[in-house]
Amino acid sequence: MATFIISLHLMQKLLIIDDDQAIREVLTEAYSDDYYIRTSSGPDNVFVLLKDFEPDIILIEYNLHGKSGAGICSSIKLNPDTSHIPVILLSTIPEPNAEIRNCFCDIYIEKPFDLWALKEAIDDSL
Repeated sequence: MATFIISLHLMQKLLIIDDDQAIREVLTEAYSDDYYIRTSSGPDNVFVLLKDFEPDIILIEYNLHGKSGAGICSSIKLNPDTSHIPVILLSTIPEPNAEIRNCFCDIYIEKPFDLWALKEAIDDSL
């Protein structure tokens, strides 16, 4: 048991913010051996979650219950306490619009995406 706790402590932390439960479940299943994962279904209390979880990287869906994931990304990147955290923005929009281009995300990935390509993007950002 102690070995498991130590290995979780050493794993890098991935925060997934997506309102689609299926996406959260697939990403958690695919990446749980490589990262310590926490998920959120929406933008509420993002900064409380960031403070409590202290993620090493964040995946954010662009359209969250009608709120902008790009706006959340901008808030994270403009905050001196969280600006260092890489953010990958996910969206079904094939070409990034002005809001996406100006949100300071580290990487933009169009849905649907390949799980291995996304993992490579995560690893490259860490």
